[in-house]
Formats: sequence, structure tokens, C-alpha cells
Amino acid sequence: MRFSFKIRSAYTFFFLALFPATFSVQAQHKQKPVPVILDTDIGPDYDDVGAMAVLHALSDRGEARPLAVISCNKNELTVPTIDILNTYFGRLGLPSGVPKGKAADIGAPQKWPEMLVGKYPHKINKSSEAPDAVETYRKS
Repeated sequence: MRFSFKIRSAYTFFFLALFPATFSVQAQHKQKPVPVILDTDIGPDYDDVGAMAVLHALSDRGEARPLAVISCNKNELTVPTIDILNTYFGRLGLPSGVPKGKAADIGAPQKWPEMLVGKYPHKINKSSEAPDAVETYRKS
């Protein structure tokens, strides 16, 4: 009889120890989304496509709140590429910006932004049409 009491006590202790942890895990998922401004050099390579996909996935899960996507590369296809990806992920109004002064201007040797811009819808046709990156940061 004592043996079964110890086992029940152990189960009760185990249950009571885990019960608050369950609420703690659930509470973590109900936190406010983290505001994010993604700064990317999208263009020279396509790793930033993955970063944008992660940002949008976290937003879909309620864990992130995208404020803007900024390009630190002023190549004429960076902002149209960002616009295409934001459109694909259903965030057509997400602001973007690009440096207006001295900045990198690097295209992709694989020509993948040219393929995207030629094939998919976008509102911004070239990066020079986008707002200034610093102004976009300040507004976001």
C-alpha cells in the first residue's frame, strides 16, 4: 500500500511540476509580434530571398510584424525584386527603400533578378523610383 502511495505521489508531483510549464509555453505564443525592419543587399546572390521568406513566415505565425524591407544595394533591380517577394507573400503595402547617395550597386551574375522582374508582377520598376532608405527607416 505504501508503494502505490509513493508512485501516486510521484505522478502527482510530476503533473503539478509540468502543469505550470504548459501554461508558460502557451503564454510565449501569445506575445506581441516583434517589429522587424529587414535590411538586405538582395541581388548579388539569393540568400536574402530565404531571409525574406523567414520574415514573412514569422509574420504569418504572429511572431513578427514587418515594418519595411530596406535594400542597402542600390542596384536598379533590388527594390523591384523586394516588391515581387512582398507581393508573393501577400504584403503588397510593405514599405521598401534604397540608398540615394553613395552605396553599393551590385547586380547578380546569375541574372535571377532579371528573370523575376520579367516574369512576376510588381509596382516598382526600378530601385531609383523607391523612397530613400533613411527616410523609410525613420517612417517605420
